[in-house]
This record gives sequence, C-alpha cells and structure tokens, in this order.
Amino acid sequence: MSDNHEEKNIPLAAEGNEQAFSNSEDEYEAKITADGGVILTRYKGNAENVVIPAVWEGRPVVGLLETFNGNDEIKSVVIPDSVTAIGGHTFFDCGSLVYVTIPDSVTAIDEMAFESCSSLSSITIPDSVTHIGTFAFYGCRSLTSIIIPSGVTAIGEEAFYGCSSLTSINVDENNSFYKFVNGVLFTKDGKALIAYPNGIKGDYSIPDGVTHIGSYAFCGCSSLTAVTIPDSVTEIGEGAFSKCSGLTSVTIPDSVTIIGKVAFSGCYNLISVTIPDSVTAIGEGAFAGCYSLASVTIPASMTAIDNYVFSDCRSLKSVTIPASVVTIGDGAFFRCPKLTSVTIPDSVTAIGVWAFKNCKKLTVICPKNSFAWQYCKVEVNRLRRKPLKTVTPNTVAAPAKTKSHRWLIPLILALALLAGGAAVQLLGIFDILGWLVGLLG
Repeated sequence: MSDNHEEKNIPLAAEGNEQAFSNSEDEYEAKITADGGVILTRYKGNAENVVIPAVWEGRPVVGLLETFNGNDEIKSVVIPDSVTAIGGHTFFDCGSLVYVTIPDSVTAIDEMAFESCSSLSSITIPDSVTHIGTFAFYGCRSLTSIIIPSGVTAIGEEAFYGCSSLTSINVDENNSFYKFVNGVLFTKDGKALIAYPNGIKGDYSIPDGVTHIGSYAFCGCSSLTAVTIPDSVTEIGEGAFSKCSGLTSVTIPDSVTIIGKVAFSGCYNLISVTIPDSVTAIGEGAFAGCYSLASVTIPASMTAIDNYVFSDCRSLKSVTIPASVVTIGDGAFFRCPKLTSVTIPDSVTAIGVWAFKNCKKLTVICPKNSFAWQYCKVEVNRLRRKPLKTVTPNTVAAPAKTKSHRWLIPLILALALLAGGAAVQLLGIFDILGWLVGLLG
C-alpha cells in the first residue's frame, strides 16, 4: 500500500473516535490461492475502523470474500493495495459502513460486494476497476451519486437497484463502453439504456435511437410516474420496469417485438397497457402482480401465453385469447379473483397446470369438445364453461316473419279464372303464382 493511503483522512477517526484501528492478522480467517496469495474470508474482530493488513502469515492478501458479511459494527475500512478483487458479499449488510478506501490495484467489485450498506453515502471507484458485478451496490439507500471510471467494461444487472437516494450515475468521458445522459446510464453508442437511477422523480422520455431497454433498467423506480418509449425500441428487457409502482399506464410502440420476463411485474398501479400486434413474445411473469390492471388485449401475433404472465392481476375482469394462440402456460392467470370471462379458441391445444387457479368467478367460453372444453371438465380444474357460439360463413339471414296472407290464395285464383277465361288460365297462372309468392314472403 502506498503511503498516501496510510495518511488518508478517515472521518470517523478525525472526529476523535477513541477506538483504535484494527489491522491484526489474528483477527481474520483466510484461504490460500493456487499461486500462494491469500483471500481473507472472515473478520473476527469487533473494531469500528479497520485497516486490512497487506500480509497474512507471510503471504500477500490478494482478495476479500465475505470478509465482513453481516458485520453491523464497522464504520470505515481501508483496503491495502495488494488486493485485486473485492469478492462477493465482502461488505454485505454492513449497515453502519460509511467510508471505504478502494486502492487502484482492485480490478473487480463482484456481486453483492456492497449490498445493503445502507449508510454508505459515497464511494470512489478507481480507474483500475473493469468489472462491477450484479447487485454490487444493491440497497445502498444513502448513496446519492456514483462515478463509473474509465476502465469499467462490464456492469452487472441491478448493480444499483434499491439505491433510493441515487439521482445520478455519472461516467468518465474516457470510458469506451458506457456514457451517461442526464444521469442515466447508456451504452457508449446510445442504443441500450442500462440503468435509470431509483431516486429520480417524475416523467421520463427515453431518447430516440435507443433500441433496447436493458434488464432491470428501471427496476424499483417507484417515483417514475410516466415513461415514453420511442418507436426505435425493439426489445424491453427482463424486469425492465418491474416494481415501478408509480406507473399507471404504458403505451408500447409497434416497433417492439419482445417483452422480457417480469418486465412489468409488481407495477401495482398500472391500470392499462397497450400491446401492439408487432409483439411476438411476452416473457414469463411479464405482468404478474399488476394489481390494478383491469383490461388487456392480447395481440394476434402471439402463439403462446407464457407461465404466470398475468398472475395476481387482481382487477382483471375479462380476456379474449386470439386464434393464433396454441399454448397457455402454467399459472398464466393464477389468482385473478375478478376474472369472470375468458374466451379460448379451439386453436389452443395445451393449457398448463394452475392456469386459472383461484379464479373463482371465472366462466370459460370455448367451443364444445375443444381442448379447453375438456380441460374445464378435469377434476383438478373444475371450471365453469360455456359453449362459444359460432357463425357459419356466408350464411344468408332468414327473412323476417310477416303476417300470413295464405287465406287470399283461393279467392284470387277464383277471381282470375272468372275474369280471364282459358287464356288467363294457361298464360297467366304462372305470373299470378309468382305474385302470390312475393305477397306471402
């Protein structure tokens, strides 16, 4: 470790905290790597301010892994410059941690490394870091801003999820893989939106040119009240808008072909959503837990309704499944208590288990002897059913009934014979009959 790390001001110490810094080798458990280095796996001490030793039993400390997992006492940590990786769960749930020094020897901050460090309000990531793992800063609710350094080439999903105070994700202008626009993280070419800070409030318009909304990009943005999706977008990634409880409506443009798994799950206040015919796939659980969703139109481009897509949509009342659909997945409409009507065409040849479980008011409308008709009969399903009325193509409507004039036939024939003689009988009888047919309808 360079000398300037030793001299760095640590706020807790500067405030006159009487507790000494801990840097004893005896306070750690470790494992030895194949090349002779040491990874510290557990801190056994109880100090609030910790300086991690660079050497353990004569071997260099090269990594940390679950070292302070669940430690609610530490408030500051200085990492030595022998360390190259901050492994998974290193500072997981360190609720009192407010300050950490990361040296420029570190190249990776792995998954969940700082998850649930709820008191951590700022952190400096050195340029040496190339990888930020999944959930790396998940739940750091005091973190207000962060700078992605120039060296980062990969950022895992939900790296900043649950950072409810985070209003800006900034990126070093020399980074070749990422950029930021108004605090929102994008790929360098601007085609993929990677992360939207949880702390931003109000409406947001995704810039034109974005083609992909990344996995969990808006996840947990409870203050997002409306979003405009441009017609350049072709894919909405997995969990992209999950738990956006402030959203009430979403219009998906007809450029979109794929809606990923759990894309809008947990959007409790989402009342309506427009799904265009361009969409060919809606992933598992895409609208699960949308409690306020009252209606939805399934496009005719769909061939399958995936597992649990509309499960727990507690306000959904009726659904018509288009004739393009052949499969309804497991739990597709599980626990939709207000669902009273589902129309299922005879194109459907497979319905998964619990597809309509706990839909106690439901009546399934489907053709007699169709797969759906038989599905409803099975003891484990026991669903009310109603035959779907079909209309034969090109059927001519029956004429409206009129008051009968049949009693006039004998009278008219008798008058015609008396008035016209034989000629009338021979030549006019067919005209008279034709007139009568028209009269009688």
